[in-house]
Formats: sequence, C-alpha cells, structure tokens
Amino acid sequence: MRQRLLQLALIGIWFNGVSLCLSLFPQTRWIQSLFLTGLSVTLLKLILTGALTYLIIRISFVAIDNFVAALSRGHFLPANASVRTIQRLETFSGVMKGASTFACVSGGGLIALSILGINIVPLLAGASILGVAISFGSQNLVKDMINGLFVLLEDQYGVGDVITANNETGFVEKMNLRVTQLRSFDGDLITIPNGNIAMVKNHTSNWSRVNLGIDVAYHTDLDRAIAVIEKVASQMSLESKWQELILEPPKVLGVDAFGNNSITIRIWIQTQPLKQWEVGREFRRRLKYAFDREGISIPFPQRSIWFENPLQGASTDRNDSSS
Repeated sequence: MRQRLLQLALIGIWFNGVSLCLSLFPQTRWIQSLFLTGLSVTLLKLILTGALTYLIIRISFVAIDNFVAALSRGHFLPANASVRTIQRLETFSGVMKGASTFACVSGGGLIALSILGINIVPLLAGASILGVAISFGSQNLVKDMINGLFVLLEDQYGVGDVITANNETGFVEKMNLRVTQLRSFDGDLITIPNGNIAMVKNHTSNWSRVNLGIDVAYHTDLDRAIAVIEKVASQMSLESKWQELILEPPKVLGVDAFGNNSITIRIWIQTQPLKQWEVGREFRRRLKYAFDREGISIPFPQRSIWFENPLQGASTDRNDSSS
C-alpha cells in the first residue's frame, strides 16, 4: 500500500512539473489549457473505472464469503453435512475469488482502453488469435489447469488437508487451478504445479487413523501385554476430552511381526481428521506408564558376539599327538 501511494505521488509530481513548464511561456499556455481540459475528463473517467472495478471485486468477495459462511452454518446444506463438504466449499471459494478478480480486471482494462480512444474490436480479435498461439506454446499451463480442475471436481484434497505429493508432505495452505502450495512440518512453503502431481496421498480425508506398532521383548507374556494395551486404549477413548476425537473403539489386531529383538503388537485407533498425531502422542505416553507399572519391558537392540580361540585348538592337537 505504501509503495502504491509513493507511485501515485511520483505521477502527481511529474504531472504538476509538466503543467508548470507549459505555463511559463505564452506560446505553450494554450497547450496547457487543452492538455488540462482533455486530461482532466479522461483521467476522471479512468479513475472512476478503476474505482468501480475495485468496488465490484470487493463486492464479489463479500458475496462469496457470505455464501460460503451461510453454507457452513447449514442454511442451504442438510443438517448432516460433513466437515469435508464445508472444507471443499472453502477450497472452491478461493478459486471463485481468483476467477472473479480475473474477469473484473479484464473488463475494467478493456473499458479503460476504450476511454483512451483505442478501438478494442481489433484488439479482441488479435487477442483471440494470440490466445490460440499461446495455448500451443503453454501446454504445461493448460495441463496444470485441467489437472487442478479435476482435483477440485473429484475432491482429491482441499485446503486444510495433509497430503503427500511428489514425495513432499505438508498442509495444503493454498490451491488454485494452476498450483498447490504445501506448508511442511518444518514451516517450508512448497509450491507444486498441478500438472506435475501424478499421485496424491491424502492423510486426512473424512477420518484418520493411528496405526501403531508396539514392540515388546521376546520373554513378554503376550496375552498380558495385549490386555494392558486394550485397557489403556479403552480408558482413553471413554474420557470426555478424547471421546470426541476418537470415532470408534480402538482395535488391537494382535501380534503383527517377529523382529530381530522384539515382537510387534499392532493397534488401530480411528480419529477425526488431523487428530491422529495428537491422539497417538497421548496414547504412547499413557502406554509407557502402564508398561512400567506392569513390568513389561520395551526391547532395545542387542547383539551376541562369539569369540573363537585358535590357540586352544592347537594345544589340543599337540596333546593328542604326544599320547
């Protein structure tokens, strides 16, 4: 905003300087009068066009925001509308705002050109030919926009989801028809063209899951360990704080794998979207305390080393030969 004000001030200084120079000489004062008369009308029309364009853009933004807010409050959607539906509407809101801005700025630019006396009919014809030429030269851009359109229509992901695309994982912070911007867990902003996304892994679509493998030592009583895990998970899911986040009773699947130093017991906890990490951290904390109380040890890497003494074998051979 400050930079724009400085640019307008600079234009005003140049305008006043030219007008002052023209007024210094009698031979050029008529030019100043003609210049000010014509410019004042044209400039006023351009200012009004710009202000009207900006006003229409702001009105369209307010209308889109109010419409999405009304949908989010359930005025037009059924009472059982999911959070995913509301999230998808917010994603469409950003795309609609971008399209509205482009249409208003294009219309305002054409009106401004006509005010300046430029015939826009040949310009529109040339723009259509130029658009065809650009479409052939910008196939990647067209590919990005088509892929982005299918992402929105098929609801592959939306703003607020956590996805993995092109081996990059993060929150979808912003998306439009051309690019998707992810905010990684380290805070990095990652921009990926939609046309380059071949496969997407959505970690938060409709619901999420804590998929936890718990390692116990080989000497552990497995039935007792499974009972402790079930008890901790069930107690946690019944508490009021966590009951809203955990959608279904936790499922202990049983013994999942035999490792080099441990046996893995797997548990599934279905949660609301984006809540699997919060629930998983709390469950691990509680399980550690429960294992300590029950005397169930969590294994650590171990290695057995065997030593062979060749001197002992040689000594044995000498004793056999002497006898």
